[in-house]
Amino acid sequence: MGRHSAGPHRPPRVVVETPAGATATGRGARRRARRRRAGGSLAAAVVTVLALSVAAEAGGLLPQDALPEGARPASAAGPQAEDGADRPAGEVAGDPQDAGEAGGEAGRPQGKDDAGAEPAEPAEPAVPERMPYAEWVASTVPDVARDLHLSGRFVTVPGHQAASGPGEVLRYRVQIEEGLPFDAEYVGRLVHETLTDPRGWQHEGELAFERVDTDDADFTVTIASSGTTDEWCARAGLDTSVDVVSCDAYGTERVMLNAWRWALGSPTFGDDIAGYRRMLINHEVGHRIGLDHEYCTVDGALAPVMMQQTKTLTSDGLTCLPNSWPFPDQG
Repeated sequence: MGRHSAGPHRPPRVVVETPAGATATGRGARRRARRRRAGGSLAAAVVTVLALSVAAEAGGLLPQDALPEGARPASAAGPQAEDGADRPAGEVAGDPQDAGEAGGEAGRPQGKDDAGAEPAEPAEPAVPERMPYAEWVASTVPDVARDLHLSGRFVTVPGHQAASGPGEVLRYRVQIEEGLPFDAEYVGRLVHETLTDPRGWQHEGELAFERVDTDDADFTVTIASSGTTDEWCARAGLDTSVDVVSCDAYGTERVMLNAWRWALGSPTFGDDIAGYRRMLINHEVGHRIGLDHEYCTVDGALAPVMMQQTKTLTSDGLTCLPNSWPFPDQG
């Protein structure tokens, strides 16, 4: 088979151009006459439609079906919008900003004022500047209530601090009850500084303290709300609720420091809140390593750190001075 299919031969089509201005005759003239008649009919139909529309608008009585098919408004035509979504009357397809979406005037871009400027971003709340450590150690925290009772869930202060003495190493961790407003890093630092201070329990070289953040610690220094402290101390048979005090909850892993006392100190001890916190650590850890309470034996002398200085500085008529350290002369 060749390039072309077989079939009857057709003569080439001849196109005859009519010169401009020539008189039309025959079928061409008849077609133009029909177009003139159709144009006249269409004009009459348009006039009729306009008249009916005016009547309907004035009286509100003309149903949509009374209009010719091509004269019905788009909202009554039926098909979906071009992008395939049915839209309420007046909604425009395309970029919402082009349509003035979200309540602005029509055509106004969203999020700009009358001058065309972008609105200012809302200011972020100011983050309070962190208090320097030395100031924090000496500051009270008034936001902790005396009768506060939190969830009993604890957060471990992260980090590791090595032992600094030659003695037997006691590994401890520091935990704070969830919801207490204490700087965890500062708390961990203060506890370790206190336990490794030359005036502290490792002075004689028998003990050394290493801070860890793992579960294999020998004990846990815990700061907790009054209610939670009372619960843990009760496990050791101790009632700390009356005087709102701390304890070594022996038989458990926890050395409990009452958060209200940690925050505000004790009137008996005086205004030295940093000294009070160090006394609290040394006193309760002293119980953990096996020491009992002591009493004032010399009027006007420094109180033994194992004296209950939160409650009193007086024993048998002798009054001592507040003291934070087991070996205060070694500093």
